Amino acid sequence: MQGTKYLGEIIKEEGVELGSNTLIIAPTGSGKTHYILNDLCKDDKKCLYICDTNNLKYSVNYEIANKKHNIVVLNYHQFGKIVSGLVDNDYIEQFDYIIGDEAHNLINFQNIDNNGYLMASRMKLFDKYEHCKIVLFTATPDAINKLANKHQGIDKNFECYDFSPYNYPEIKRYT
Repeated sequence: MQGTKYLGEIIKEEGVELGSNTLIIAPTGSGKTHYILNDLCKDDKKCLYICDTNNLKYSVNYEIANKKHNIVVLNYHQFGKIVSGLVDNDYIEQFDYIIGDEAHNLINFQNIDNNGYLMASRMKLFDKYEHCKIVLFTATPDAINKLANKHQGIDKNFECYDFSPYNYPEIKRYT
């Protein structure tokens, strides 16, 4: 049976409160990006949206072009380049939310070429901040789970919500 509810609907029904660090697992086609752009980053929230590829970055920029969003869009490499030399967290703390979409690819790409900027990006996104909430999204948490097993405690700051079809058969998804 195909699901009938998008991620945003389930999050509202479940009363999910995003803590300072949250990992959301939801299938492809469940409305993760829609939730990010239309629920999470609305009103006067200042958001940094980080994604894995330039293609997704351009797509999100296109989608928000005519909306009144306060969103900066970067890819993981660009974010890592910005934060790699910083000694304080002022850049990060200016945002209400930092969203890492397709978070598994940050780890996968960093493992492929051991890129220093991707390492900086990963280290900053797995840290905890006083004024900024980090929310990571993935449909495939295997890379994150492997990283957490390899580096015990790297995920200690995160509360995980698993909205996979096994746990939520009513969630919409591409099949």
